[in-house]
Formats: sequence, C-alpha cells, structure tokens
Amino acid sequence: MKTTKDIMSPLIFATDPNLSIIDAAREIAVRNIGSLLVVVKGKVVGIVTERDILKALGEGMDLKELSPKT
Repeated sequence: MKTTKDIMSPLIFATDPNLSIIDAAREIAVRNIGSLLVVVKGKVVGIVTERDILKALGEGMDLKELSPKT
C-alpha cells in the first residue's frame, strides 16, 4: 500500500507570519505551489493555502493589510 511519503513533495516553501497575504499569493503563484508553511524561530506554526487566500478574497478582506494566520 502506498503512503503519503510516496506522493509528498520534498520541496518545502516557508514564510514568516508578517508576510502580507498579497505577497504570499504572489509567492504561491510564482513558485507554482499550493501552500506556504508559516515558520517562527524554526518552528512551523501554521500554513497558508490557495484556499485560504481565495476565502479571504471572497470575504472582501483587504489583502494588502492582512498577514498569514498562525
């Protein structure tokens, strides 16, 4: 039986919690990835996904003033 190890991507892209949502969206688009890990002092504290960004857009949030949630 296959496991998550068999399908995971070994490349990990991370950001800090102070990156604006618009810049996080840009990083996701430029790197052609689906998510960014949010890291503080070497510890993963959250994740920002394409879906999170679309949800923020749909809720009418001002993306230039938001930071990724931790």
